[in-house]
Amino acid sequence: MDLYEPASKPAEPHARILMLHGHGQSGQFFFHKTRFMQQVVGKTMIRWLQEFGDKESNSEAVDFFYPSAPLPANPDDPSKETSNLRAWGHGDPEQDQINGLENSLQFISKILEENGPFIGIVGFSTGAAVAALISSLLEKKESASGFRSSHAPLKFTICFSGFKLENPIYTPVYEPTLQTPILNVVGTLDTMIEPEKSFRLQECGENIELHQFEGTHYVPRSQDFLENLREFIWKSLTNVSDEEGAWEDC
Repeated sequence: MDLYEPASKPAEPHARILMLHGHGQSGQFFFHKTRFMQQVVGKTMIRWLQEFGDKESNSEAVDFFYPSAPLPANPDDPSKETSNLRAWGHGDPEQDQINGLENSLQFISKILEENGPFIGIVGFSTGAAVAALISSLLEKKESASGFRSSHAPLKFTICFSGFKLENPIYTPVYEPTLQTPILNVVGTLDTMIEPEKSFRLQECGENIELHQFEGTHYVPRSQDFLENLREFIWKSLTNVSDEEGAWEDC
């Protein structure tokens, strides 16, 4: 499976973020759905790099990496699908068991090793559930899932319409609770991933912030959300809140 990488991708970024799409989508699709976020996230990352790392960092120092999942969205008849309809796994939502998940975790492990290091991870829907799993697994290094990676734990994770896999077989993946900062973004009118399901993601970590918006199954674009996003990333990178007025010249 080819990876979707925007043409503007720098050769040697100083900060790279892994972007995981939802079910039946692709890296390219998610790129277009989240492109509006890149300016806010990018400026925050550049400021962090300039203050705590390379003072000459510019927009080319930050990269958003969009892979397409390794599985077809319709496993019963993949021949009728176009290649841009992909999935991280398949299963019964009522059982919270995802077939093919181990293959996807191995696929992402390879991405981390070959294209990292990554500063953070962003996921939508099923991609958000996988993002939380990856965040937890990178803290543990070894787990019952068979996931192995030498990659360092992430500095932040952002989950849009995410959820916790509640089947007991996944319990070891979430224990002990995550330390990685997570922004849990929940649409209160979401009918695809019910808000109550997304709220239970709060149980998985010690540093999970909740952002609710009055909307359905999508990535919000409001100024309120973008301000919370910027503040969350800054706090995750620096362990301090941003000072009032610090962004006036950005």
